[in-house]
Amino acid sequence: MNTPDNEQFAYWAYSIAAGDDRAFDELFRATYPLYAAYACRLLKDRDDATDLVQECFVSLWTMRHELDADRSLKALLYRMIRNRALNRIRDRKREAVSLEENPYIAMDYAESPDLPGEISDRSETLRHFIKRLPERQREALELSRFEGLTHQEVAEVMDVSARTVNNHIVAALQTLRDRFQSVQM
Repeated sequence: MNTPDNEQFAYWAYSIAAGDDRAFDELFRATYPLYAAYACRLLKDRDDATDLVQECFVSLWTMRHELDADRSLKALLYRMIRNRALNRIRDRKREAVSLEENPYIAMDYAESPDLPGEISDRSETLRHFIKRLPERQREALELSRFEGLTHQEVAEVMDVSARTVNNHIVAALQTLRDRFQSVQM
């Protein structure tokens, strides 16, 4: 599947701001899988992720007349998804804390950590190392390298400057390089 280019996103932004429901439908059909995959990576739950993305598209349509067509529509959708996902993650943590406080529930919520020695190939090792990056570095790297956003778009999603995004990515890449070198020794 090809990712629509910035020109296509700009066309959709102007058309949707003008109330064009066909452009909205095009946007949805062309980008839904990309956004659903992103949300799934954040939430670790496919059903929750698909629901969240649909909610974001509904919100986009609801706010279409307030849409600033000169700003990146792609970044706006990523930011909407990110913010809602972070809210859900926060809410899940609150629920988990309240469950842990109940003495009658004996569940272990801790993830068992993967160890580099148990990881067989380079891509698994890379995923393992990426998962353990500091949150902001991981987010900047994933949005830039895996979602194909420009540094400016990542900055809009993360609500930081493009220079900060660059610093996060540089630090993440250096950390990954160092970790790979330590495993190869």
